[in-house]
Amino acid sequence: MSTSLLPSTDTPTHSRAARLLDGAHHAGVPFLVAVASWAVCRSIPAASPLVLALLVGAVVVNLPAGSERRVDAWMPSTKFLLWLGVAGLGLGLGLGEIVSIGVFGIAVVVVTVASTFLLTRWIGTRMGVEPEAVQLVASGFSVCGAAAIAAVEGAVRPRSNQLALALALVTLHGTVLMFALPLAGDAFGFSDRTTAIWAGASLHEVAQVAAAASLIGPAAVAVAMSVKLGRVLMLVPVHRAVSRAVSRAVAPDTDQPSRRGAGVPWFLTLFVVAVLVRSTGMLPDAVLSTTAVLTQWCLGAGMFGMGLGIVLRQLWPLPGRVLVLSCIATVCVTAVPVLMLGLHGDW
Repeated sequence: MSTSLLPSTDTPTHSRAARLLDGAHHAGVPFLVAVASWAVCRSIPAASPLVLALLVGAVVVNLPAGSERRVDAWMPSTKFLLWLGVAGLGLGLGLGEIVSIGVFGIAVVVVTVASTFLLTRWIGTRMGVEPEAVQLVASGFSVCGAAAIAAVEGAVRPRSNQLALALALVTLHGTVLMFALPLAGDAFGFSDRTTAIWAGASLHEVAQVAAAASLIGPAAVAVAMSVKLGRVLMLVPVHRAVSRAVSRAVAPDTDQPSRRGAGVPWFLTLFVVAVLVRSTGMLPDAVLSTTAVLTQWCLGAGMFGMGLGIVLRQLWPLPGRVLVLSCIATVCVTAVPVLMLGLHGDW
C-alpha cells in the first residue's frame, strides 16, 4: 500500500513546525526582492521600495516562464511577512509626533480619512461596484495605499483580480499625486507648511509623502510625515469598519452577525502595541532605525507577493465603474484637506 494512503502520524505540533519551516524556505526569494528593492530606492528619492517590489512581483507572474506552482508556494510566506510589516509600522509612529501637528492637524487627518472612506463606500455602492472592490478602494485611498489594502484584504476576501486592480489603481494615483501636489501648492501660492499638510493628508504611501515633501522644501518633511503617520494610525478604525460591513453583508437577516471579518487581527493588535511601546521613549534610536529597515523589508516581501496576484489577462477589460470610483476617491482625499486649510485661513 502506498504510504501516501496511510494515516498521518504527525502530531499537530509537528505539522505546525513543518509548515513554519516550509514557509521560511519559500520566503527567501520574496525577502531578497524586498532587500534589493530597498537598496535600489535608497539612491532614488522619489521611488518607493514597496511599489518597486510590487512591480517586480507583477512582472514575474506575467512572464511566460512564470511557474504557477512556485508562485503558489511563495504566497503564504509573503502574506505573513506583509502582516508583520504592517505591525512594524507602529514602531515608527509615536503619539508625540501626532500631538505635535496640533488639534487642527489631527482634525484634518480624521476628517479626511473618514470623509474619503465613507463617501467612497457610499458612492461605490450606489454605482453598483462590487462590494469587495468598494471596500478595497475606500480603504486604500483613504488611509495608506497598498498597506491599507493588505490590512483589510483578509476581512474582505476579494477575488484576485479585484485585489490586483485596487493595488494598481492606488499605485497609479499615488504616483501622479506625488509629483502633482508640490507643483499645485506652488501654483496656488500655498506656504510650504500648508502644502506639506496637504501632501501628508492626501498621498498614500509613506515613501511618496517623503518624496513629495522633499520637493516642497527642507522644513516640509517633518510636517508632512507627522500628518501621514496620523493617517496610518487610522488603520485600526478603518479595518474595524470594513469588518463590521462585511459581517452585516454576509448575515444581514440574522441577530447573530457572521464571524467573517470579525475581531481585530493579530497584526493590528501588534501595531497598536508597537505604537504604545514607541511612545514610551524607551527604545534607543539604534533599535528604531534597525526595526524601520526590517519593517520595510517585510512590507516589500509582502508587496512582492501582492504583485504576484496582478495577472494582466485577468484585469482586462478594465471595469469602468471602479476606475471612476478611484478618481472620485482621489478628488475627495485631495480636496477635503485643502478646503479645511482654506477655512482655517492657512492658504
